[in-house]
Amino acid sequence: MATPGFAGQVNVDKQTIGGQARVFVDVPHISIGEGAAQVKSVKWVNNTKGLAMLWFPNGDLIFDGTTSVPSVPSFLDPIEIPAGGRTLQVKSAPNPGHYHYHVYCEAVKDCAEGKSEPRVSVP
Repeated sequence: MATPGFAGQVNVDKQTIGGQARVFVDVPHISIGEGAAQVKSVKWVNNTKGLAMLWFPNGDLIFDGTTSVPSVPSFLDPIEIPAGGRTLQVKSAPNPGHYHYHVYCEAVKDCAEGKSEPRVSVP
């Protein structure tokens, strides 16, 4: 359960495994929570030293793109994750469900992996 006011963080990290460069998201599953334990924001941090793009086409069901820093015009298009990170503000009443997203990384010319497919769930 999240701490009130808690901001979730997803690190996008490049690793070499068996001589092959791969990228992983850590943590692969963010739980938004509900009520007083609901996280206020989620930050994706790009540690790959290359371009990373977040594609979360139904992100508008969870996040308020207009108040995210910097503002996200549309969740239908890939959103750049700078090295300093991209923070998305959680709506006051996000829609319950399990939401999958993708992080494409130029450093490996592929999407980041998780222990399972990266996702966000509410609550």
